[in-house]
Amino acid sequence: MIRKHVVFLRISYWIGAILDAKAALIMLFPNLIPQVYVAIGGDPGAIDSVEAESFRMLASVMVFAWTCLLIWADRKPLERKGVLLLTMIPVLPGILATRLIATEMLSQIPLLYSIFSALLIIVEAFFTFSYILNTKKRINE
Repeated sequence: MIRKHVVFLRISYWIGAILDAKAALIMLFPNLIPQVYVAIGGDPGAIDSVEAESFRMLASVMVFAWTCLLIWADRKPLERKGVLLLTMIPVLPGILATRLIATEMLSQIPLLYSIFSALLIIVEAFFTFSYILNTKKRINE
C-alpha cells in the first residue's frame, strides 16, 4: 500500500521537473515560440530587450535549479516530500499571483495564458493530493 502512494509523489516530482525545464527553456529562447513565452507571463515587447534578457537568464537558472531539486527529491520521495510542500505553498501560488498581475497589465487574457493558468491549478491540486496521501498518518494505516 505504501509503495502505491509513493508513486503519486514520484509522479508529482517529475511533472514539476518537466514543466520547470520547459519553462526555463522558453525563458532562455523566447523567440522560438513567442506565443508560449507570453502565455507564461513574458512581456511580448521585451523579447528582444537586452534588459529583459539578463532577467530571463537569471530566472531560467533559478527554474533549472528547482528542476534539479525536484529530481533530487524523487531519489528519496518520502524523506524529501518537503520539497513538494515548498513547491505547493510559495512557488505555484506565487506564479499564479504573478499571472493575475500580468493579466491586469495586459488588459486581456489570451487563450494560451488561460490554459497555462488552468494547468497550474490542476498541478497544484495533484501535488496537494500526493502530499496528503503520503502524510505519516496515512502511511501508517
